[in-house]
Amino acid sequence: MATTVVTTKGQVVIPAKIRRKHNIKRGWI
Repeated sequence: MATTVVTTKGQVVIPAKIRRKHNIKRGWI
């Protein structure tokens, strides 16, 4: 699974490197 970073707002953010690897346009879920 992709490594995710949870911000203080509670959003799950996907690092840019993984976004490009998996071709994910938006960096949040």
